[in-house]
Amino acid sequence: MTDGAKKRPRRARAGAPTTPDPVEIAMEAEARGDAPGVATTLLTENVRLVREQIGLARNERFRNQIKAVRDGALTLLALAAVATVGVVVWDARQADGVVIEPLAVSSSLAEAGVDGDAVTRALLDRLAEMQAASGSTRAQRRAVGGGDAFSMEIPQTGLSVSEALRLLRRRIGQETVVTGEIARDATGREVLNLRIDGVPATLPAGDPTTTLSQQVDQAAEAVFAHTDAYRYAVWLGEFPDRAPEGDRLLNALTLRGAPEERAWAYVGLSVSARGKARYDRAIALSREAIRLDPLLYNAHANLAFDLGTLGNAETALHSHRAALSVLNKGGSRYVDTNSLRWETERAIALLLNDFGAVLEISERRTEHAESDAAGIEYAADRRSALNGLHDLTGASQAVETVPTAASPLDDINQALDQMETTRDWGTAERHLAAITDDMLPPAYAAVLNPVQVWPLHAYVLARLGRLDEARVLAARSSTTAIDALYARAWVAELGGQHGEADRWFAALVRRTPSLPRGYSAWGEAKLARGDFDGAIVQFREANRRGPNWADPLKFHGDALAGKGDHRSAVGKYRAAARLAPRWGALHLAWGQALAAQGRDQAARDKYREAAGLDLSAADRTAVTRLLAARA
Repeated sequence: MTDGAKKRPRRARAGAPTTPDPVEIAMEAEARGDAPGVATTLLTENVRLVREQIGLARNERFRNQIKAVRDGALTLLALAAVATVGVVVWDARQADGVVIEPLAVSSSLAEAGVDGDAVTRALLDRLAEMQAASGSTRAQRRAVGGGDAFSMEIPQTGLSVSEALRLLRRRIGQETVVTGEIARDATGREVLNLRIDGVPATLPAGDPTTTLSQQVDQAAEAVFAHTDAYRYAVWLGEFPDRAPEGDRLLNALTLRGAPEERAWAYVGLSVSARGKARYDRAIALSREAIRLDPLLYNAHANLAFDLGTLGNAETALHSHRAALSVLNKGGSRYVDTNSLRWETERAIALLLNDFGAVLEISERRTEHAESDAAGIEYAADRRSALNGLHDLTGASQAVETVPTAASPLDDINQALDQMETTRDWGTAERHLAAITDDMLPPAYAAVLNPVQVWPLHAYVLARLGRLDEARVLAARSSTTAIDALYARAWVAELGGQHGEADRWFAALVRRTPSLPRGYSAWGEAKLARGDFDGAIVQFREANRRGPNWADPLKFHGDALAGKGDHRSAVGKYRAAARLAPRWGALHLAWGQALAAQGRDQAARDKYREAAGLDLSAADRTAVTRLLAARA
């Protein structure tokens, strides 16, 4: 120790750091007073570092987003490219049209005025005419000119897009290419030489008098036969002298090719058989077509038509429904799917006595009528529908709007359609008796007389009270056809043989369990006997099967009125009037039910309404008397 000198105070030694974190160490030092500002400086630098890191992170996230968008876009472009290639390849593979390249013409012929393009267009036009004349509903192959007015060069190849597509179609598709030239033969005559897919076409032997225009017709037939054998065979069938040739071709087509092609050939043969009144064979051929191709609409539709012609209404209904079902699954196979659908819906509606639907369909078809003949056919449909709705005035006007003379068969159909409303059995009988061999050729008469003509005639004769004649015709009629069973039942009923009638009515409903006609007829018979409860049972069954048919509802009301339940009868008449608002007899019965309830003014209004509608002679007399009594 030195004398008298002061000692400097010592600073306490700092303890060891309490954390390895440099930020916290600096903050502890600043708290002790060591190195003021160090922590602040460190923190400032650390904040700057963190901000830079956040900026870098944001930039990285942005770059990742840009990359994701880029990769997504590239993926979409790749998918679009693949899809485009796929569509192009698929379209090329599906190509099955007929391409007719412009016919070549020598310079000398060109100078003489022969235009190869004009001849090509004439060939196309003639081919289109033949396809349309075939009348087939099958979608046709389309013939198009091979020239392409638009072209775009593909870089570095010198090949146009259209040319590339054309080559692709011909390489992997089913496209048929027709080429040729017009030249002069040794005699100086203009000759059309044609090649189909490179193979010389077979044309009739040369004739010095054959003109170039006639050769175009021959060439069109050769192309048609080669490219669409089925439609060509159907086209041949349009000419009586060539129909056997068409049948031979169709028979040959049933022996080769895919099931669909063979099925179409059987369809063509079934139509040909029907044209010869060979309905049983037509039915067998349609069933064979269905076996080969269950989704072929024409086979089901033809089967339904031929079954219906022979009076097999129940199976016809099922076949029509099958036709409608398959049409909805493969409409692209046909020329006009809407027309086919409407035709089938109409057939189903007729079998179910849904005359309102028949009327609506006929109106829709008229809007799209493709010819005057079609318009006449649809007007006939309207007439039948309006007759079924008991609107005879409307039915007559529907026929008058068509500018064509009515045929004898048209008069007959009109009388038969209206006879249940007019009760004019005498006129109907005269029309039926007037059917001659000229109207029904022998082959058709042999088939149709037992299932349609004789039964209808027997029924009308029975209504006239000519029961002996009716029994003779009924006995000659079929025992299975719907019209024949209907006629046999009514001949027995009107002859007072109720037990026999019930047996035939029962056979009728067994034969047609899905149709309302048999049940309603049986109900009418029971109603006439005074068996109101039995009649109501049958009318309910009829309404269940034909809910849009007014007749069972009206007759149900008549049965209720017969039982004295006039209030319920009015309910049935009201329901029937919603379906057939212009049925005069319905409004007459409605008025009588109202009068029975003491509602005289309402009854008088209904009688006036009935007087302005179509009525039978007996009903006209009755409504006139009732109105006079309440004057």
